[in-house]
Amino acid sequence: MLKNMTLPEIPQSALQRKQLLNEILGSTGQAPRWSPLLNEFKNIMASDSLEGSAALLDQIEKEGLLEECSDLLRNSPHGLVLKSAKNHLDARLILYRRKRAIHPEAEATYRYRLSYEKGRHVAILGIPELQRIFLCALQSEGVLIKYDFSKHPKPMIELAPILSPNATGSNEFIELHCRQELPFPEKESLERLNLRLPGGLIINSCDRIPTFASSICELATHAHWSWPIDESLISKESIMNRIKDFATSSKLMLSSMQGKESTCDLKVIVHDLMITGETLVWSTTFTDAHSPNPLRAIAQVLKIEGLKRTSLTLSEDLRLKQSDKFSRKLKNIYEDATILDGDSSITVHNDDDDYISLG
Repeated sequence: MLKNMTLPEIPQSALQRKQLLNEILGSTGQAPRWSPLLNEFKNIMASDSLEGSAALLDQIEKEGLLEECSDLLRNSPHGLVLKSAKNHLDARLILYRRKRAIHPEAEATYRYRLSYEKGRHVAILGIPELQRIFLCALQSEGVLIKYDFSKHPKPMIELAPILSPNATGSNEFIELHCRQELPFPEKESLERLNLRLPGGLIINSCDRIPTFASSICELATHAHWSWPIDESLISKESIMNRIKDFATSSKLMLSSMQGKESTCDLKVIVHDLMITGETLVWSTTFTDAHSPNPLRAIAQVLKIEGLKRTSLTLSEDLRLKQSDKFSRKLKNIYEDATILDGDSSITVHNDDDDYISLG
């Protein structure tokens, strides 16, 4: 007999993030510049009718927009009503993904890096919510984002390094892979995309980068933070005393939320903690072993909230000096894939577990 189980209560902060996200996505001022096929598919979803969906999906597959349809269904309140359409679409996606995987290097890829600011109005949002907002803004302007080769394809858009909820940022980054060049001049990109974003999010730059360039996560070595001193929470004198205690201590282990013994020494992570004018500033190090939540780290030292990441220190991208090396590697991969694809003895099995057998 099953025991009575009590589901964990959803944290209030998570409910607030979800509510704010729904408000933002529901308040788009301009009509999306979607493909007519996607608009027609959305109308079918809204009518809760499957009439004509098979023929429409044939056209959508020819245009390479199946992943976008899957995204629409996944995030639609009509998902349960259109369950049969979702199952049919999932089956198509499996075959479509396998076709794409035969020559992945032959697909056109355009990679862009955007920098943006995250302000107080959207400070409570985390990376998943921000990713959804930016994805909707880009797709609403007709940008075709590439999708990965996973069983349930995900858009190749990354916000990194991770910025914690309740922290703001002056110079954050988004990296995305597109199937085509941006459908508008890069000079217009900032104005057009910012019109799609809520208050508190501003894109400052949009640059195309080589597909083989290192990611921001690989290049970031330090993050720089600031906090405007609020003497109603803690006095300057108390802050200076705690900075002194931190500087003179041999080590300060990060407290564990599960009560386990911590292996993260904040003395290795937090550097250059000082007061400049009316602002407290410091830096944190990105390490392979430890990258603790900065809110938890600084709260243990000073017990404050409302941090702002002002900038990141990036190392030089050595891959950009080796473009010939990466071009040759891609050429060899393409030649090998062509030879394999031309062998008629290879049989691709149409089932859920991808595998091939060599005859």
